[in-house]
Amino acid sequence: MPNKFNPFRPDKMAGPGLFCGRLEELRSLDQSLLQTKHGNPQHFLIEGERGLGKSSLFLCEYFVATGQIDTFSNEKLDFIVINISLQAQDDYCSLVKKIVSALKTQLAERNALKALGLAAWDFLSRF
Repeated sequence: MPNKFNPFRPDKMAGPGLFCGRLEELRSLDQSLLQTKHGNPQHFLIEGERGLGKSSLFLCEYFVATGQIDTFSNEKLDFIVINISLQAQDDYCSLVKKIVSALKTQLAERNALKALGLAAWDFLSRF
């Protein structure tokens, strides 16, 4: 049997183009996101040994969830995605604080982009 190259490294994430053989997982995650968009939230768990590509899989789904890549059904999503790091000493209160802080940051970025777009439109409409 020929040796296969494993593109996934524990210290680096692979880009979305390296997901050959992950079609079933990607479709399942897309379906979960679509169900959530339409008011029927679904949970999922990704687990596996170190270096298998879990973070890379989530990076790919980040692009789908934020609308940078269409779903398999060619539907564009527009979720607010937050990223937090959990620590062993985190309790319920610190976890909520991390989520709130990350959400505030994402909302501020969205509002800043929206304000910039409106200002550009206002400027262009004066001509």
